[in-house]
Amino acid sequence: MMRHIATLLSILFLQPILSGQEQGLLWKVEHPQTAKKAYVFGTIHLIPAKHFFLPSGLDSAFEQSSKIFMEIDMDDMENLGKIFGIMDKLFMEDGLSLEDLVNEQDYKLIETHFDNLGMPLSLLKRMKPLLLSALSGTEGNPMALKDGSFKSYEFELAEMSKQKNKSLEGLETLDFQISLFDSIPYTVQAKMLMESIQAPSDKMDELYNIYRAQDIGKMVHGIESEDPNLKPYLEMLIFKRNQSWVPIIEAEMQKGISLFAVGAGHLGGSKGLLQLLKHKGYMLTRVN
Repeated sequence: MMRHIATLLSILFLQPILSGQEQGLLWKVEHPQTAKKAYVFGTIHLIPAKHFFLPSGLDSAFEQSSKIFMEIDMDDMENLGKIFGIMDKLFMEDGLSLEDLVNEQDYKLIETHFDNLGMPLSLLKRMKPLLLSALSGTEGNPMALKDGSFKSYEFELAEMSKQKNKSLEGLETLDFQISLFDSIPYTVQAKMLMESIQAPSDKMDELYNIYRAQDIGKMVHGIESEDPNLKPYLEMLIFKRNQSWVPIIEAEMQKGISLFAVGAGHLGGSKGLLQLLKHKGYMLTRVN
């Protein structure tokens, strides 16, 4: 259960927000003078097992890399001390409940939805609504990973790393990722929860197909057009984080070859990782 809670934190950054015409999930980043390099891989945090695949070239990039970086250190998901340390932050402050944020009709709709998932809302109603959004879909069901119906790129890469004795590192901490939720008002989070419950069932299937096609350009209309509630917070949730990762990538390139696996929503667009690295003078090559 502790490991699952940590996984849910990643689901919230699943939606595509890319712009531009970039295609491809795996990229080689090279310094133009020194030829020092790194690899950047765009993941989708949870995906149905039938859609799971490893892009061509990922095995080679993985073998060349001495360190594997993800958004958070996957070992933290096994660290009960760290998980217990963030438990209080999963819940709203001042004793607030979901009942304080939505009308009775909407609460009943949400309650029925979670009852159908086998998760009584009475046990969850004090959780931050964004976390409830993560729990509300099939991919958020605690059994999805356990029964094999869904796979996690992060967990797969972590397991591969352990088998090859590669160092696992995190770009951020669990505590930091949870703190991101606090910048979004609970009322806005509640609206996002309602939208996630009412979203068409084929919406995620479309995303999975686009991901498999590695067609980043088609993701341009993702979150910005489909979830206007979140648009004011994209700078903090996505773009500033991209900026903070660039110097880490640069520093690690000086030490050796590393693979950076982050949500595909961080790669594209004028403020995406790829463009930021280009602006710094690095050469980027799609790995086929």
